[in-house]
Amino acid sequence: MLDGRLATDTPTVLNAWTEHFSTLAVPVESQGDDDYDQLVMEDLLVIKQICLTATKIGNFVPFTVAEVVAAVNKLNNGAPLNP
Repeated sequence: MLDGRLATDTPTVLNAWTEHFSTLAVPVESQGDDDYDQLVMEDLLVIKQICLTATKIGNFVPFTVAEVVAAVNKLNNGAPLNP
């Protein structure tokens, strides 16, 4: 979904995923819940450490557009699963 509409064509689907992932692990203004804020900061530190470690040991390889398209196409589209 992007702007309340079902994304069906490739550019729109890619934009929807870009929008979704651009907001993950990004600090935002506190909502007044100190426990939640602490958990968010801990998650952010873990994500940063994973990225730094993967980069240092050479395990980090960026995804290509083709890989993202292939992964999205494999997602369940609401059709029943075949046994």
